[in-house]
Amino acid sequence: MSDAGSKGGSLNDTLASLGAKLKEPRSISATSSIAAVLGNLSASNAMNSLNAGTLLSSARGAGSLARTLALVNKGRHFGDEEKNFVEWQRRLAESDDKLTDLEKQLAEAKSVAEQNQDEAAQLRALVQRHESQLNESKRLVEWSYLSHRVKPAAALRLLSDESFRLEFLQSPCNAYVVSIDIRRSTELMLKAREPSGFAEFLNDLAGALKNAILQNNGVFEKFTGDGILAYFPDHFTGPDSGYRALKAATECHALFKQLYLANRRRFTSVIKSTGLGIGIDRGEVHTMVVGGELAVVGTPVVYACRMGGADADQTLLNQGAYEAIADRYHEFCDIEETEIDIKHDGPTVAYRVKLKSKVFEPTTTTWESTDALAPDSVGPTIPLNSAAAAGSAPTPSAPSGNALRSTS
Repeated sequence: MSDAGSKGGSLNDTLASLGAKLKEPRSISATSSIAAVLGNLSASNAMNSLNAGTLLSSARGAGSLARTLALVNKGRHFGDEEKNFVEWQRRLAESDDKLTDLEKQLAEAKSVAEQNQDEAAQLRALVQRHESQLNESKRLVEWSYLSHRVKPAAALRLLSDESFRLEFLQSPCNAYVVSIDIRRSTELMLKAREPSGFAEFLNDLAGALKNAILQNNGVFEKFTGDGILAYFPDHFTGPDSGYRALKAATECHALFKQLYLANRRRFTSVIKSTGLGIGIDRGEVHTMVVGGELAVVGTPVVYACRMGGADADQTLLNQGAYEAIADRYHEFCDIEETEIDIKHDGPTVAYRVKLKSKVFEPTTTTWESTDALAPDSVGPTIPLNSAAAAGSAPTPSAPSGNALRSTS
């Protein structure tokens, strides 16, 4: 670049000298000088042209080299980008595969979760069903002590209807209490041919008497060993609980006669003065559960048992029961005043009672079922004016033990 600048300066100087020459008067020497100057100028131009060509050629070469270097660098950069692109493609492919796997795993997880939810729902339903069955079983066990103390229709209501159950167990309540005692039971046992035979007779008798109590809407409290204790609460037995208690007592007398006659063969000798002594009283009693068993307590219980010391084949009323029954059912029963000697009390007024043949239809309770019980689920039915009730001997055939024990 410094050589070109010096040469450019010489050219300017020559042109300036030529201009000065031209302003001089023309002469041959001037013309020769001008020709010399032009020759130098031509030579200088030629040199400058050569130098310019060389410079241009050099510049072009330099430009080509720069472009080449740029292309090389660009090629190198492009190669790096291509490598990076390939690497990114590889990573993208890996990511895509991973995403596919994750989507598959997610779908499987959702499927398992849905399946688990279905299984969980089924398990919850199964648990709830089992809990319900368990609670039902607990309830049945808890109240099972009531089921054999009342007639089947009432037992079903007691187990399924809580309000009815609470009403049944209300205490205190007004009730007729019936105490049944086998008179001269010790002599009967001693005269039995075999202890097992007497036990069978007693079992059949207890089952039959219990059925008579239940079928008249009574509540069987317990078997005392030589008798039965039962009660007829107004809220359960109904408004005609007094008549139902009397009817049950009358049927029990007839049943004893029938079964004793049918089982004569079990005894070495037959006592004529045996039978049932039945006592009835009325008043306020309390019901409770003792040791998982139903119990009834109160003054009427005490005096019903004391009246149960009546002679065989007799039913005695204490004062409270007499007043209620005579007031309501005097048309349907015969009542006679008598007395009984009670331990610690001495002679006490009692009322001998018997039902007449005139039929009275007691009011049906609200809970009673209209479905009749199967014949084999109840004890033998004895008409009030039957031969057995009148004292005549029925056909001496033993009743079915299964039938008599079915609800005992």
